[in-house]
Amino acid sequence: MFRYLYWAFVGALLLLLALLHWRAHTPGEVAEAQSQLRFLGQKLPAGGAAQMQAIFPEGYVFSWALYGLAAAEVARQLPHYEPRRAEALTQARTALRRLDSPVGRASFPAGLAPGYGVFYAGWRLYLRANYLRALAPQRVRAAEMAAFTRDCDSLADAFARSPTPMLPSYAGAAWPADNCVAIAALGIHDQIYPPRHQAIITRWVHAARQRLDPIYDALSHAADSGTGAPRGGVRGSSLALMSKVLLDVAPDLAHTQYQVLRTHPLRGVSLGRTRRPGISGRVQRPRQHRFRPVATWVRWPGHGRGRSLGPGARRRGPGRCPPGHG
Repeated sequence: MFRYLYWAFVGALLLLLALLHWRAHTPGEVAEAQSQLRFLGQKLPAGGAAQMQAIFPEGYVFSWALYGLAAAEVARQLPHYEPRRAEALTQARTALRRLDSPVGRASFPAGLAPGYGVFYAGWRLYLRANYLRALAPQRVRAAEMAAFTRDCDSLADAFARSPTPMLPSYAGAAWPADNCVAIAALGIHDQIYPPRHQAIITRWVHAARQRLDPIYDALSHAADSGTGAPRGGVRGSSLALMSKVLLDVAPDLAHTQYQVLRTHPLRGVSLGRTRRPGISGRVQRPRQHRFRPVATWVRWPGHGRGRSLGPGARRRGPGRCPPGHG
């Protein structure tokens, strides 16, 4: 049962950030979004994040990361003089502190490159990148800017030294979705500060294109940790996530991947009548779950479970199922 709850939870969260962007441009919707963020801000530290951690090994980090990203997105939609903007930025900073804590790092291997693996390093840096983009460069403290640049350089160095574009999240285990999040963080860095990672980004996008699933010409669910070769077929949940985050770094690749979602029913997420990547869609919602770290207005009618595409699509990772994994 937990497996189906997990996929429903992930599918809804994949749409949260883009939906917030749309909602924030509709009168009154920012207030509704912030009401939900306040609710989550109480539930996550009171056991909600720990409950998600009990369901899958990355639940704590993923829950706080999505909460912080949603808050940063709300802050970006508000003018600097708007008091609610300060509240949203505070919420994003709270999420950053949770990810930077020993509890946040506890589930991940410190000895990998980048440190603690690309899942942890990528989501942590992607959240920080979105927070700093919402804050605006002129408001960032020098020490905070230096730390962000240093972490981006470390991640870029890990990509530069790797023979494959798919860095591991755990020893011997790699997932393209985690790497898309990480490379998107470098892309946001180069949007808000003088570019310094364009060569790495270009190399990564080229290498990723060379490792698409041969049947559907799409980024695969999992990858060989030694070569980056596609494994696990194509899954809707991971492809939806990759289509969303790649908009910040490789929009052409993001749109081609999104078209696979439009034309094939994939297990995890089934999009229908969708105009732009990440804006609208249909996912199954969990029917039995006491805590759902998703704003209550994210309600998508179910389209059935869908299916995975490609050989080996039902294989699961080594004892874990983070976002886009399983």
